[in-house]
Amino acid sequence: MLGIGRNVVWLVMPLVWSCDGGEASSPTPQSPSLPATSETSGAAAASSSEAAAASTSGEEPVVSTGGTATSDLDDNSTAQTTEDTSDGQVVVGERAMGARCEREKRLGSLGVNLATDRTIVAGAVSNGVLPTSVPAVSAESGGCQLLVPRTLLCSSCESTQACAGDDQCVAKPSKVSVGKLEIEGLSGVSEVAPNGITLDYSKTILDPFPAYGIGEPVTLRATGDVTSGFQAELIGVPALTSDLTAVATKRGEPAVITWDTEGVIAGESAVFVSFSVNVHGAVTGWIECTAPDTGEFEIPADLVTSLIDRGSSGFPRVDLERRSSAVIDLEEGCVELYVSSKLTLDIELDGLISCHDDDGCPEGQTCNEELACE
Repeated sequence: MLGIGRNVVWLVMPLVWSCDGGEASSPTPQSPSLPATSETSGAAAASSSEAAAASTSGEEPVVSTGGTATSDLDDNSTAQTTEDTSDGQVVVGERAMGARCEREKRLGSLGVNLATDRTIVAGAVSNGVLPTSVPAVSAESGGCQLLVPRTLLCSSCESTQACAGDDQCVAKPSKVSVGKLEIEGLSGVSEVAPNGITLDYSKTILDPFPAYGIGEPVTLRATGDVTSGFQAELIGVPALTSDLTAVATKRGEPAVITWDTEGVIAGESAVFVSFSVNVHGAVTGWIECTAPDTGEFEIPADLVTSLIDRGSSGFPRVDLERRSSAVIDLEEGCVELYVSSKLTLDIELDGLISCHDDDGCPEGQTCNEELACE
């Protein structure tokens, strides 16, 4: 955005998931969590570009920046080794409950998503981390982080560059090929090649459903191209379901989320939470959490209150994702491999009435541009 002689760039919101199980760009603005560059199954998620130090201009102190939310999980790091194969060196990562790449290093992800009626192979990897895909951490508590946009200032950047703050312009990242994605343990497809134009990896399997065995091994292996080859053995996770249709939310109280755990193997999966109350307004922040896959999790009251105080708009929501995952640390950055199932729930925010038009509002109120009655 061009100001008086200066470029001002605001971070977009977290990633939301498309209905076919792919990831889209940000919660309308768009929900956090995955990759700016696009881990998508058809809908891309920008996740990556050269990490560049960016100035954080916030009205409140920043507790920390980037990284994965601290959680009650014992360890969300993964070990990895390098093996020599006929195709060259292959980096082998090990799955770990709650494994995620640090945001500043996240180049993208490749994985298998169990959607409502189909299994989708999806993802993309880029050659850097886009500065605007890395939020600031305003506060953290109980396995959750309150994430807020950063304001990045540059005098002028070329069209091929992105502002990293402090008048630093860096090359915009682009998607790259990591070779064929070979998959073991998945019926209906054994390998997926990158799209010749977009370099996205995408394949939909309708039959059988699910295309993997619950609790059975699923191995993902990238043969390597621009990057080294890499692989990890994951497990097939059960569909993520819940008796809830909405999460009751109010200031001063924790937000309690519950879900079903039938078929879950203890210690093998985690549930990632992206909690947004300002989906249709200005991007003011959101909460991300890493929860043990035990069927219940509370987002701390202090973070909920802080988020609500930053502003809300119509149709708030919480996105949940059950994952068996591993991270692959390459020379260029970090890639996530996963098998997942996703679920979106509404948020019932105390005092907020969502609407599409004036007919959805109480008498005397109107529906504003942020889809809330006032």
